[in-house]
Amino acid sequence: MAIKVFHSAQNSAPTLSGKVGSLIALLDAVLVDGYGSVEVSSITPSGASATVVCAANHDLDTGDSVLISGATETKFNGEFVITVVDVRTFTYTLPEPLTTPASGTLKAARAPAGFERPFGDANKAVYRSKNPSSTHACLRVDDSGVTGGGAREATVRGYVSMTSIDDGSEPFPSTVQSSTGLFAYKSSTADATARPWLLVSDGKTFYFQSAVNVSPAGMFPPDDQWVWVFAFGDLLPYRSTDPYASFLAANTSSNNMLSQNHYSCYNGIFTTQSTYYERSAHGLYTPRGLNLTIGATPAVAFGHGWDQDALGTSVLVQYPNYPDGGFFMVPLIAFQQKCFRGRLPGAYEPLHGRCLGQMGVVEGVRGFPGRKFLSVWGRNASNRSVVGMLMLDITGNDRGEWD
Repeated sequence: MAIKVFHSAQNSAPTLSGKVGSLIALLDAVLVDGYGSVEVSSITPSGASATVVCAANHDLDTGDSVLISGATETKFNGEFVITVVDVRTFTYTLPEPLTTPASGTLKAARAPAGFERPFGDANKAVYRSKNPSSTHACLRVDDSGVTGGGAREATVRGYVSMTSIDDGSEPFPSTVQSSTGLFAYKSSTADATARPWLLVSDGKTFYFQSAVNVSPAGMFPPDDQWVWVFAFGDLLPYRSTDPYASFLAANTSSNNMLSQNHYSCYNGIFTTQSTYYERSAHGLYTPRGLNLTIGATPAVAFGHGWDQDALGTSVLVQYPNYPDGGFFMVPLIAFQQKCFRGRLPGAYEPLHGRCLGQMGVVEGVRGFPGRKFLSVWGRNASNRSVVGMLMLDITGNDRGEWD
């Protein structure tokens, strides 16, 4: 497996818009099915290495995960991390050496994140990780357009388990904490205007970003645009045994994707710990609290603890750090009931403020040899001038997971 990066500028990427069902179609493609299928002219082995020549440009990068299908010799088929040779050619490592070229109707596509959809229709769906080591918590997404924001937003809620698209156990947030669930903002307009988006996942957890008032969809926003994030998956718990270490983070209020009202949207990732006790509503929940007693429990993302409006806005250290030219950051932690529950996997807060552009990449970070990190912008909700930044690990460990 590998950390996977999906975004709206990729070939055949699904479209996010203010139309009913657009988020469901996007999550189906990214989490479950994959996209960007191209016909393959040939797959030629050389020992344990296979060279793939596509019939058209593949639009892939070195390090991407690709799903190979259609080979009569099944050992050519599967999900593989690739090395790009040119716009139509890439290589991958076979599970064992082969000697003859592949035959059949061959195809290559961008591999999905590694989730399944046990229940769903065109406008509502349930997603959960297929990774055997995950908690298998469920995410229910309702993109029917029935809330105050209509088709410009979808509602999201986590469950420990589900038996149908509408029935599940231990919802987080609970229906008492939020009758509708949390909100994933899609677009500032209820129409087919395509909006930029980004999703990064290790197969157990994902971070999804939307830029609700930016077009065209292939471009990411400058400083004064509205950028929102919602996330779902498993924490890396500090408790040795914690079967309920899953989380959901999103926005707390409906129809506020362009709000100037401080804290009105309370985004569960970018809102800081210093504002945690000022709110009656919360944007980050786990299915149970620290003592594992039944009942959804709010938490907050905690970084270095100095930011007042959005994580990654305070500049504590200049970039690059003068003595070594380095980049410094701290892990993002779920702070709950005045304790650290566990880390939000793959997510870090820079100590340099918003020093990189959207989707900037930094490597050579002290303590993380060989890893690359992607910058992601986002805001709390106070005003256009307050935009923060987080770093997402896009390399992972030797198993291709966040640790």
